[in-house]
Parts: sequence; structure tokens; C-alpha cells
Amino acid sequence: ADWNHFIYDKQNRLILSQNGNLMVNNKWNYFKFDITGRPIIQGIYTVVDPTEELIITEALTTGILDADYPLFERRTESDFGYTNDAFPNSTIENQLYYYYDNYDFNGDGEDDHEYIVPPLKLTSEEAYGDGSGYSKGGLVGIVSTWNQLAERNRGKLTGVKTVVLNTVEPEHWLTTINFYSKYDRMIQIQSDNYL
Repeated sequence: ADWNHFIYDKQNRLILSQNGNLMVNNKWNYFKFDITGRPIIQGIYTVVDPTEELIITEALTTGILDADYPLFERRTESDFGYTNDAFPNSTIENQLYYYYDNYDFNGDGEDDHEYIVPPLKLTSEEAYGDGSGYSKGGLVGIVSTWNQLAERNRGKLTGVKTVVLNTVEPEHWLTTINFYSKYDRMIQIQSDNYL
């Protein structure tokens, strides 16, 4: 069994981790954060630059990455809605993006996803369909006022984008979107599938 290595930033957040399998290829798992300390990006970092190799070697000795890089990423208008300034910012393979507070994932000022309003009332026939007794996932009765859509989602995880590994170009991303009630309950999850 090989060693596991962990490197933290100046704010005591795990930013790099490596196990024996990653070490063979000089790769690390990396984690990036927003200004509030929430995780926003994860992926694989390959060390190829000799300068970065020195930074990693020093960080392994001290346990803390003490380099002149920003400590967080900011929201921006781009394909995935985040800057790429914090360490590492080159030779990386992004695998997960986390989104908070709103549904404008690409930062263009428009919501990228919308809540699907359920019908206010379903009959037994609508819920169970053809009389077979098998539910089609519907609820019989009136949808509760407790499940009214929240107007603000500050601090809530609103979405996750995950890359599908081992696919041919172009990359394929799966998106999961979370919608909350005004009482902070998750009331709807939308996601896509890859087949």
C-alpha cells in the first residue's frame, strides 16, 4: 500500500489529495472553492511544469500550499460560469462543478433551468393511468402550499454538473438541478441521463 498525500491551503481547506494510483502518473485530485469557502470545482491535476513541481514538493513538506495564487474562484460568464485563477489552473481535467444561490450556471444573467410547476390536483386516473394499479409517479390530491417555490436560494446547492468519463470527444456533462420551497425543503430535482 502506498502513502496518501493531502495538501491544504492557507484557509485549512483540502485542495490536493493523492493516492498510490494517482502518484504513478504524477496526478492529484484537486478541489476549488468560492469566496465563501464552498466547494465549486473538482477534478484531476497532472503536474508537468517544473515550477509547479517545486510548489508541490514544498507543500508536501509543510502540508500547506503557500503560493501566490488566489484562494478562490469567482462567478463569470463562461461555459461553466467560474474563473480559473486558483491553484491549480493548468493541466487540469475538471470533473465536477457545483452551483449555489441561483440557476444561472453559465453566468450570462439568465436562468439556465426552470422549475416545472406540477398540476394543482391529480385524479386517480392521472396518477395511476390505465387502471393497472401501477403508479406513474403522480400524487393524488392537492399539492401542499408548503411546497411553493422559493423566491431566493441564497446558500443552497442549486445544481451539479458531472462529466461522463471515458467518452469520445466532445465531453458529455450530466446536470442535476435542485429546486427548493420557501420553507427550504427540496421540492424538485431535475436531471439528465447518459445512454
